[in-house]
Parts: sequence; structure tokens; C-alpha cells
Amino acid sequence: MTPLALESTVRPHDEALAREVDGETLLVSLATGRYYGLDEVGTAIWTHIGRGARLDEVLEKLLAEFDVDRDTARDDLLRLASELCEAGLLDVAPPG
Repeated sequence: MTPLALESTVRPHDEALAREVDGETLLVSLATGRYYGLDEVGTAIWTHIGRGARLDEVLEKLLAEFDVDRDTARDDLLRLASELCEAGLLDVAPPG
């Protein structure tokens, strides 16, 4: 898989189910049967991604919502998005 960059747009995979409960999100891959839990920040990332935002736009939203420095937010965002892509929960949208 090509490494993600802030210019990347990702979207939830068609076979990914998400349920938010008390500010956290449970993700289930219908393809693998595996599930993943997201904390408050992960839930915010998933929500913004689900609205079709590019990762650089998601980063700006995280900086506005949470008390975190840019480098930490960027690294965490790219790491989570990459993990979810590898798990088959996110797809990288074609450019343009």
C-alpha cells in the first residue's frame, strides 16, 4: 500500500460498520469479522473522514477540537488512517 499523505482522501470501506457509543466508536469489518475500538480522538477522525474530508482538512479540524500540537496530531492521524486502511476499514479515494 502506498503511504498516506495529508493530501490523501480516504473513505469508509463499503463493508465497514461503525457504531458510536458514549463518544467512542466500534468498527467492524464485515469482510474479516474483526472489530476495532476508537477513543474520542479516533471517533472524531472517523466522523470527519466519513464526511469526505481530505486528511489535511481532518488535521485542521482536530487542531480546532483538541488541545494537541500539530506534529502529534498529524502523526496520530496518519498512523490511524494507515492502520484502518490496512485493516480494510478505509479505502483511499482516487485523486481528483
